[in-house]
Amino acid sequence: MKWMITVGICFFNTNLVAQLPANQITEGGKVLIELVKVFKKTPTGKTDPGGQRGGSDLCYNNTSNNDLLIEFSVKVNDSMYKPLPNPLNLKANSQECLLELSPGIYHYKIYRKEGQEPMIYLEGDIRLKANEKMERKIR
Repeated sequence: MKWMITVGICFFNTNLVAQLPANQITEGGKVLIELVKVFKKTPTGKTDPGGQRGGSDLCYNNTSNNDLLIEFSVKVNDSMYKPLPNPLNLKANSQECLLELSPGIYHYKIYRKEGQEPMIYLEGDIRLKANEKMERKIR
């Protein structure tokens, strides 16, 4: 449809070239450009990819002298959690981040090694909102 309109206007303009002065030809070109803008479809849903996904970042800063292991699981429904595949291993006085997490509720368990056995040091839930940058400090 757009192609037919464009071709028709081009033929109409070429027939008038011999008859019209130069300023009227430029006006015809402006009208042609405006018609192309009207019939051109605007792209929908094309925004910033990071903003569209709504990925959040979660960082943990270990200021203690102990090595820590942090396991995460995402809340699927009221009673089910799905564990994330890669836990964070935090050495003493270091920082690690999980990037581009989807918004939602996450359950975490922080383990501290006491002797040979890792023991649960902290446990809880975190709610991540879209495009949020959260930093937690462990002492």
